[in-house]
Amino acid sequence: FICRAFAYDRVTKRCHWLSFNSLTNGVRKKQDHAFDLYEKKDYVRNCIIGKGADYKGTISVTKSGIQCQAWNSMIPHEH
Repeated sequence: FICRAFAYDRVTKRCHWLSFNSLTNGVRKKQDHAFDLYEKKDYVRNCIIGKGADYKGTISVTKSGIQCQAWNSMIPHEH
């Protein structure tokens, strides 16, 4: 189990661990004032640090819509 986020229930004052976050496909996005959602930065960040070896974001296309080259691939371009 990988905890990607947790929701704090204000009524019961309990935390609920979540294996998904707001960026996961199929997640219903409905605001609930009884819960506060806290997401781990590593699973919602879309930035590259260093050479990108530890990239955990969700972006896989360029601004113009071209599919990104895999980090472990040297084709079509060398790093």
